[in-house]
Amino acid sequence: MPEFKYQACDINGVKGSGVIHGESVENVARLLVSRGLYPFRINKSLFGGLREKLVGLSIFSPSVSTDERISFTLRLATLLKSGVPLIQCMDLVAEQAVCRFLKETMEKVKRRVEDGASLSEAMSEHPSVFPPVYTAMVSAGEHSGLLDKILFRLVSMLERERDSVEKAHDVTRYPKIVMTAGALAVTLLTWFVVPRYADIFERVNIPLPAPTVALIWFSNFVSTFWPLFIAVAVFAFAFFRLWA
Repeated sequence: MPEFKYQACDINGVKGSGVIHGESVENVARLLVSRGLYPFRINKSLFGGLREKLVGLSIFSPSVSTDERISFTLRLATLLKSGVPLIQCMDLVAEQAVCRFLKETMEKVKRRVEDGASLSEAMSEHPSVFPPVYTAMVSAGEHSGLLDKILFRLVSMLERERDSVEKAHDVTRYPKIVMTAGALAVTLLTWFVVPRYADIFERVNIPLPAPTVALIWFSNFVSTFWPLFIAVAVFAFAFFRLWA
């Protein structure tokens, strides 16, 4: 049976992580909910979930913001709690959606539900809007008969996740600015300043100290193999996005 790594919080909001075995992400989510834990991240060990992450890495595919996902989930949970039938709930939520991509996705989900699919199955066909953990929680709510409560729990988790991301961005903003400025300065020195002085030193033909020779060599190396540096930077960025 596959092994999954998860991060979850209990009813008091205390976060924890661990490893659990299950047949699928949905199965693992149901197991965790039955233990009083509400997962906000579930990944298959080693290369589990690689396909979904690669899909989510696409830069050009449409996406739905966390705020829009929170608003949608909250409206759906409120309507279900009020006793409105699921199909009608989806119609109302789609009409109120501001994001055109979310509106179109909800219409597709509604048609699948009308064809006999469960809500979680229909949502799982659109991973860019409804991540695996999201659909797993919806599936757990369907099986337990507590879909509205699970959706409210999802809203709380999404809000905490959004707040955590915003705090992380605030904390790392200044280091990012400093690193970007440093990288630009090194790039300007390597590609524009050093080559000019290297030509002067070559014409004068005087012995240079080792650090200067190393700097000139590095400048020549970067100027010659700059596509390699770009490829490494793109790979590093993709790797970070894939496993972050």
